[in-house]
Amino acid sequence: MRMICRATWFLGAGLALAALAAFAWDLSLSVKAGAFTMSPAGKLWFELHAPSLNAAQAGVQRQLWPWLWDGVLFPLLTAPAWLLLGIPGALMMRLGRR
Repeated sequence: MRMICRATWFLGAGLALAALAAFAWDLSLSVKAGAFTMSPAGKLWFELHAPSLNAAQAGVQRQLWPWLWDGVLFPLLTAPAWLLLGIPGALMMRLGRR
């Protein structure tokens, strides 16, 4: 049980670090633009590795359910990347402390 908690905490810490990196990216873009900007998670994913985003979309829409992509995953990908990574990261770190 202790090993599962530790693994959960480390995975949460990795997500939290990724959220901090995404927030730093947004801050650097904001300095360039002169106003605060937030990058959607989908845009960041597309910039990092577009083929995997396209494959994920095609896989979900063809192999699972089309409404899952359109109704659930697409709205999540429009959320700020730091928020989408930070909330699960913080929750996993909290659960891993037990």
